[in-house]
Amino acid sequence: VVPSKFYANAAAGRPIIAVMDGAGELAEIVRSSGCGFVVPVGDGAAFARAIETLADEPSLAIDLGRAARTMIEAQFSRSHAMRRWTNVLDELRGRPSSPLTPAPTYPTPGAPG
Repeated sequence: VVPSKFYANAAAGRPIIAVMDGAGELAEIVRSSGCGFVVPVGDGAAFARAIETLADEPSLAIDLGRAARTMIEAQFSRSHAMRRWTNVLDELRGRPSSPLTPAPTYPTPGAPG
């Protein structure tokens, strides 16, 4: 189970620090998208290091936040969800599925350029 707070923060372009046992869907999403850190439950030192790293390296924090936003746009946008549901319905009706193409990217609010 992925907490809804993850999606809200990732969509806002914030770097993610996931405190968990290291396995599961959220850990896989964070690792595969490169949007943050996975910190073991109960490891306060690792949690502090993750926070210090983001504070000491603002460009890394920005990059992780952009990776989070990009991942949300590509995998969890409404248009992507609609294409996935359309494919499920097409398969149930015996029709070939349409390809899942990445959702368009939009500039992050407040980002230069």
